[in-house]
Amino acid sequence: MPTTLQCKKISLAEIDFSDQTFNLEPFPDSPFQDDSLVSSITRNGILHPPIVKENSNRFTIVTGRKRLRIALEHLQLKSCNTLYLSDKISNQDCLEITLEDTLIRRKLTPVEQAIFLRKSLQWLPEEQVIDRFIPLLGISPYKHDIKEFLKLLKMEDVFILALHEGNLDLNVAFILTDLQPPDRQRILAIITRLKLSIGYQKKLAQSAIELARRSGTTVSAILAEPEVDEILAHPEANPPQICANLMEWLTKKRYPRLSKAEQSFHKLTASLDLPKGVKVSHIPSFEKDNLTLTIELVNQNELAEKWPLIKKAITRR
Repeated sequence: MPTTLQCKKISLAEIDFSDQTFNLEPFPDSPFQDDSLVSSITRNGILHPPIVKENSNRFTIVTGRKRLRIALEHLQLKSCNTLYLSDKISNQDCLEITLEDTLIRRKLTPVEQAIFLRKSLQWLPEEQVIDRFIPLLGISPYKHDIKEFLKLLKMEDVFILALHEGNLDLNVAFILTDLQPPDRQRILAIITRLKLSIGYQKKLAQSAIELARRSGTTVSAILAEPEVDEILAHPEANPPQICANLMEWLTKKRYPRLSKAEQSFHKLTASLDLPKGVKVSHIPSFEKDNLTLTIELVNQNELAEKWPLIKKAITRR
């Protein structure tokens, strides 16, 4: 790893912007939208020089791609001060600089972690990648988990973007990698539309997969049933209500016995006409028939006053 960098002013025309060797962004050619960075560089110039590596007669970007794009595309500059690495520095060392530069500012997204692993494995044996970089990335050191990260990059762009932007949970993404494209597309469409929380994302994916397995059909078929379409297309329900209705449908569909027990319990409590401050609760998932009666009292005096009647009512004869 190099310990010093040389400062050098270079022509932007000498930079090969098409070279993505050290870039961890999943969509490097997407339109640039960071207005705050544009404004900052317009006012004060580039405060943190980009790092470039010499490559024949051109330069490859190691860090600072956005800053260089702003200089070229927005400010129409001809040259820029950079920190310069000679071509003797290995690609892996340069990639490590990219990693460290990013970690100074923020954690890598799961997609960036996967891209870093894929690039590193081009130049280093897997064991060296695990020993040298896994602690920095903060992910599991097991080879199986590394392969799971690499599988993320084989999904369609819409999934990679959702994961990169934080709209798709990583563990749910791992689940989706094992599904056929139409199945995971249906799940992601619902996640995106309803902006599901991590818990609901997981419930949606796991429930749909389990129901498809039981029925011998596909996930997309399960999530295209008329009841689901009706829930999603409800004209008066807002997204939280639609989400609640969908989760309720999934629970009833996945656990029909539990659903029947829930309905029976609600029917019972409704028939009791419980007064204010009195509640009846059941054991989670109705694992036992036991019920709990809760009576809310204002204070100790009320308890002392009403206890004789309560005791008489519950005393077995």
